Amino acid sequence: MKLAIFGGSGRTGQILIRQALAAGHEISALARTPEKIPAAEPLRVVQGDLDSPEAIAAVVAGAEAVISVLGPADNRPDYRVSRGIEHILAAMEAHGVRRLLLSTGAGVADPMDAPGPFNRLMSLLLRLLARHVLEDMTRTVERVRASDRDWTIVRVPM
Repeated sequence: MKLAIFGGSGRTGQILIRQALAAGHEISALARTPEKIPAAEPLRVVQGDLDSPEAIAAVVAGAEAVISVLGPADNRPDYRVSRGIEHILAAMEAHGVRRLLLSTGAGVADPMDAPGPFNRLMSLLLRLLARHVLEDMTRTVERVRASDRDWTIVRVPM
């Protein structure tokens, strides 16, 4: 399968790329710093960032599915991931890619959640300590849910 991977230079992304290559998948990945992604075949790394629609489109072109393990690097209010998902979704539409797998933090609420006291406490702490991270990923998830793509959102605790 041909996969477009976003967030491939991070810890989770590097593991994802290794596993996908070991399973025989062909990978295209976006990286601001391509040397952070170990060279391998069949892996194509496109230099660029989430504010580069052309680079994002080059990664998505020819893919059968897109995987995003993007996450904010810090708690600044730059909302790079939610801005980037707009470019990713536009590229997916332009290139006819339907399938999107997105990871996000466990703190991003789901409409089906039934939070208990511990969950409410953790949500409060996240809003106090990582407000912009939570807002960025919440906006990202809302945008993906509102899209017409076939998506799966995975919430992971760390």
